[in-house]
Amino acid sequence: MDNEQPLNSPMLLTNSSSGGGFYRLFRSFLAYVQYFITRLLTFFSCLKFIQINQKYVHLIRLLGEGSYGYVWLVKEYQGTTTQTYALKQLLVREKEQELLMKKEVEAYQKIQNSYDTSILSLQSRKNYILPLLDVAYSQRKDGLQIANLLFPLMEGNIQDIINTCLDNYQSSLRSSSSSLPSTSVSSSSSSNNRNILEPFTEQANLQIAISLINGLIILHQNGYTHRDLCPRNILIQNKQGALRGKPYMAMIGDLGSVAPYPIKLTNRNDVTRLLEEASLHSSPPYRAPELWSADPGMIITETSDIWSLGCTLYAMAFGYSPYESVRTEDGRLRLCEPTHVRILAPLQFPQYHNYSNQFITLIKQMLEPIPNKRISLTNALNIIHNMEGNNSSKDNDNRIGSNTNAAVTIIVK
Repeated sequence: MDNEQPLNSPMLLTNSSSGGGFYRLFRSFLAYVQYFITRLLTFFSCLKFIQINQKYVHLIRLLGEGSYGYVWLVKEYQGTTTQTYALKQLLVREKEQELLMKKEVEAYQKIQNSYDTSILSLQSRKNYILPLLDVAYSQRKDGLQIANLLFPLMEGNIQDIINTCLDNYQSSLRSSSSSLPSTSVSSSSSSNNRNILEPFTEQANLQIAISLINGLIILHQNGYTHRDLCPRNILIQNKQGALRGKPYMAMIGDLGSVAPYPIKLTNRNDVTRLLEEASLHSSPPYRAPELWSADPGMIITETSDIWSLGCTLYAMAFGYSPYESVRTEDGRLRLCEPTHVRILAPLQFPQYHNYSNQFITLIKQMLEPIPNKRISLTNALNIIHNMEGNNSSKDNDNRIGSNTNAAVTIIVK
């Protein structure tokens, strides 16, 4: 039989109705396997792994970037489990950047030797400064040195919550603009009927302030001032728990701006150096007056952080630092350029708000223009503990905004 085909012939399998179906299924299966392997190889070829001592972490996505480097979301794979971190990469292009990088790492390491900073203690409230979990150095192909700093991954920062509240507030104003009166409402009206911008309640402010004060005390005990305490550099955890009335977990982050203290300004060169450093590393709306203008003979102490803390508590209460915004009579916010002259101007508060006189007074005591007249951190902590005791019987939750309606005016207090 000249036309007889071997039993394993592809032609026989193709021509047979049952065998042909099996052959097509088998070919399809091979095609899918080949496609899967190709995609898998492509995926792994795109992976970026970085070795940080004993850890191999995978870069997932970019969280943020600045003039000195990047912050990445990274994962470490440990068998069937994964651990998520934040990786801060500092690019060392110049000798000055290398000195700043070493200063930041040394500050973290010195502080961490003073209290427990294991990642497990994140579930407790022992950590007031974000712990540095690991650090390693690498070099790119172009010769650029990189410092890789590994931190616990937090849910966000205070500025994130403030921005969300600002967006909601502006939307509320736009939606109710047709019903707003053309002139300001009299001060006798109830504040509960007004459109008040309050990102954090007083109780939430006090809880976070306790963490910040404890963090600053630890920082100062180790001989450092932060120099850039602001909502962006305060990292938080437990946002969902806070919505259910549980406290936020807040930590001070980014020690890249730290400086030793006290600093005695002996001559004009010392003054110039101080003000140049402040202009580079201290956020203007939260910068203390002595970091805007100074004279030979002055001594710069840790009280500059107390000023920044007062500005931060103000922003957590009202949405902005008091030196970067004003409120118009129709309740709208107008941003202003923070300057030394503006910082020396009288402190303004919204006329209508839900905060106690004690809380407002505490902020005023922190925002004293003369450094040695500012309230100390220990005295501020005692006042806050007393306020918490007085508020324990009140119904204060940790809401992330207000839902009242109407206009807001400001007065000088």
